Amino acid sequence: MEHRNDIASEMKGGIQMFIIKWLLKLYITLKSYKAKKYLQKDYHLIREFAIEHNIHSRTDVAFTVNRNFSYVTDPLFGLVDKLSPLHVLFKKRTGDCDDINWLVTLLFNYLGTKAYFVTVVVWPYTFNHATCVIKPYPDRWQPADYGDLSMPTYLTLEDAVKKIMNMYAESLGVSIKVKWIIVQDAKLNIVDIIHVK
Repeated sequence: MEHRNDIASEMKGGIQMFIIKWLLKLYITLKSYKAKKYLQKDYHLIREFAIEHNIHSRTDVAFTVNRNFSYVTDPLFGLVDKLSPLHVLFKKRTGDCDDINWLVTLLFNYLGTKAYFVTVVVWPYTFNHATCVIKPYPDRWQPADYGDLSMPTYLTLEDAVKKIMNMYAESLGVSIKVKWIIVQDAKLNIVDIIHVK
């Protein structure tokens, strides 16, 4: 009888994980839809920005982006979570962590660095964050939040993401646990949805 209960419990957990992953995929797809739709038409803006601001190396990215774009939250203090298409972002020169870190991801990729746009869901649901993570070596990950490459590289993506989130949690005086990591490439295709235990 205990064996049956274990199987039933495993099936229930598997179904719950499937539903959560499906909801996260839906959330990211809806959030990214408009930006992804315009990306091919807008991509020339990345090239033009890099040329205009003489961005030739990874270290140029953080300085240039943070000098030319300012942070603002999405509507209703981030409850309306959306990703701005590039033409909107370049016109306003303001954006939240999603907008600015997606721009950073695109710039790193333009320079030939393997970079990923990552959305992090934490528990308790005090705040979530979108960041950029680069893969400078085949088996190493490095946080590149707002283009900043001052943090060390880590063996796993989970460790790199936990480091950046713990830094924010400490600055806000809250305690969090990273629960989900949604990885997208620079073109906003979902690469992976990782449940962090």
